[in-house]
Amino acid sequence: MLLQGLHALFLGFQILVAWEFLIKGIELRPEVIDRLHLTDINRHIYPYLTVWNLVLHIGYLVACAAEDVMVKFSNGNHLAWFKKYQRNRAFVFETLVFPGSMIVVTFYWILTLMDPLYLFPGPIEDLIPSWINFLIHSGVGLFVVGELLLRPQPWSTRHGIKRARVGATVFLTYAIIICLHRYLTGAWIYPFLELLTWPQRFILFVTLVGAAFTYYCAGQRLSSSIHGRSGAEKLK
Repeated sequence: MLLQGLHALFLGFQILVAWEFLIKGIELRPEVIDRLHLTDINRHIYPYLTVWNLVLHIGYLVACAAEDVMVKFSNGNHLAWFKKYQRNRAFVFETLVFPGSMIVVTFYWILTLMDPLYLFPGPIEDLIPSWINFLIHSGVGLFVVGELLLRPQPWSTRHGIKRARVGATVFLTYAIIICLHRYLTGAWIYPFLELLTWPQRFILFVTLVGAAFTYYCAGQRLSSSIHGRSGAEKLK
């Protein structure tokens, strides 16, 4: 019951954040377009890792809510297709949701403690309410830790390296998209990147990819220490 409550609570929060930050917020920001000299605010908002992670969380939480309903109102957990559904949901959590959320939390707090303007240009930073800022950057970390504590995950030990590569590949792709955005628009989406040299940016991108790999392995060990192998076997 506690796990289902966690899913319902955070799904509601994430939908609210998506509405305020991506839909309603964009409509209320014509002055930001002028102050940043942007022809399209969408072009500036959507390359952010936070937005990718927000969309990923909503998709994952919808899948969790659907699973909770099926478990409660049917015997679907005894069907082969339902077991496959659970394994696929768990795979997304292990390779993308958990590592991605921890990367967002880690990089957000490191850069914020250094200077908040390293993440967002001033005009955008001024228009983001503090509660939205917390939910999209820190709340995601609270959710994945809660999910890890409450639900056994079938983290693979035999195929752990291959699975960790999935998240690492996604973040490598994201690093390429950041560079492509810089090439097409002439500006880095994160202001602090302007202060770095190309060798420093390369080290940062390698660190980003390495962090995805590291957080996968950390999640695997933490889950095993909490639930043990017997708990994970329920989803295998």
